[in-house]
Amino acid sequence: MATAWLFGGNIYWARTPLAWWGTLALGLCIAGLIDRFRRKRGTIIRPLLWLTPGLTLIALVLLSTLNRSFEIRTFYETNVYLPIDPITWLPSSAIPSRSLREVWLLSGLYLSGFNLALNVNNLKQLRVLIIILGLNATAIAMMGTVQHLWGLDLLLGLVKSPNPTFFGSFIYHNHWGAYAVLSVSLWLGASVWLAHHDGGRGITHSPAMAALIAAALIVVAVPLSTSRSSTLMIAGFIVMAALAEGFRLTRKSHREKRNNRLPIVAMATGVLITLTATYILAAPIISRRIETTKSQFSDMRASGSIGERSILYQETWELFKAKPWTGWGLETWEMLFRRNTKLTHRGDKLPIRYEEAHSDWLQSLSEVGAIGTSLLLLMAIIPLWSSRHYVMAERTSLYLISG
Repeated sequence: MATAWLFGGNIYWARTPLAWWGTLALGLCIAGLIDRFRRKRGTIIRPLLWLTPGLTLIALVLLSTLNRSFEIRTFYETNVYLPIDPITWLPSSAIPSRSLREVWLLSGLYLSGFNLALNVNNLKQLRVLIIILGLNATAIAMMGTVQHLWGLDLLLGLVKSPNPTFFGSFIYHNHWGAYAVLSVSLWLGASVWLAHHDGGRGITHSPAMAALIAAALIVVAVPLSTSRSSTLMIAGFIVMAALAEGFRLTRKSHREKRNNRLPIVAMATGVLITLTATYILAAPIISRRIETTKSQFSDMRASGSIGERSILYQETWELFKAKPWTGWGLETWEMLFRRNTKLTHRGDKLPIRYEEAHSDWLQSLSEVGAIGTSLLLLMAIIPLWSSRHYVMAERTSLYLISG
């Protein structure tokens, strides 16, 4: 929640406080493992299995920081990175200090999620947490909507954004969009059990309706942020969720041998009203973004490529091929790009600067190699696969995973 309000974590001074806060997750993790071992030793096997890829990746990154591939020399009061020969069969890092800072932050984020599975065994507590996280996202969505309608800057005009494509408390609208989709999945999942919580009788006679309204407020805010990818993603997510619920209600009606189409009609009407209201509110923005997209496609057809991104991706792929197994070191892409790129300027003689590769997967391959990227995937695949029966049996879980 703090990360969302600290400009999505995307500001230099937020990283260290968040890393220190995430460090507390290590203590909770150790305490949880000890508690499981004491209570019932057999229950510790699954969490340890889930933890193995993450711990292995962290160990590889830490090992790489002891095997540097560049050294810093001062040349006319400027720091210059000069290549040196590392131990070739070990992981290495071009900038060990950056790798250490990044793995510190990522370890805290990863263990925070892992600790939910390890330590929160009470469904009521987990549901309360889901609602709190959903309310946090809805508050940011409402603030962002007010900012947009009144022409205010970040945090209701209290902060000047360094990026014109900001929304709510997020410096970059695509980051808000991803957060919004995840948050909508929280509310849709919550509505499933709220519909029958404490004697609730379906969507219209329970707090589930409030959850759906909170989700709708987030949905409306996504196109207002001017993010095209997020708008398409949230629209697709809502339509798929509606179709899945419609199919479920139809099967339930056939199973109970009732011809009650009222819930399906009500749901379809709600989705239609939400999407229509969203379009009316964001119509000028959507029209401008459509024109921009058409112009970009025309430019791409004229040039026969996707522009700078194709060069960016190709150069990142070349970095990966140079060290395919363990990569150049976590969080070292920017320096390597600056050192090797053929993108010098756009006709104005100003140097072109990229901080990220704009493809997380290619950047991961170049920084931690095929081994590190495989471990990154296994950090998600192993928990999901080993708990697939629970996930598929619960609609709440399905919504969260879909998000």
